[in-house]
Amino acid sequence: MRLVSLAMCTLLMLGSAFAAGDPVYRWKGADGKVHYGDTPPAGAQDVRNFDNRFARPSGSAAPAPAAVTDEEVAAREAECATKRSQLKTYRNATQLIERDALGRERQYSAEERKQLVAKVEAEIETQCGGAQPE
Repeated sequence: MRLVSLAMCTLLMLGSAFAAGDPVYRWKGADGKVHYGDTPPAGAQDVRNFDNRFARPSGSAAPAPAAVTDEEVAAREAECATKRSQLKTYRNATQLIERDALGRERQYSAEERKQLVAKVEAEIETQCGGAQPE
């Protein structure tokens, strides 16, 4: 019964560490016993980092990110083209009127229009690598 309680406490502690996002290490001590903690002692043997519940020996390379597919590239380019077209419309419009799902209209002031243009320019800069010139 005591062993079950100890195992439950260990699992609870590991679970809370995973939830907190802190790294959890597993190592073998000098006595040959397996230990868990947030910092392995110097000279510990067989140290493993339990990062996101996937154990890999420390020092091993992290898995490579997934390759971007041609479809994803095309979708991103299409989205960027749409944003650039939208930005051009916002810049060239004499007035901007927003209509909600109920058909109510709201006209943007000159200052609100400037803020909207700046917001879309920033989105294009971060997501598409640059805004379209004025």
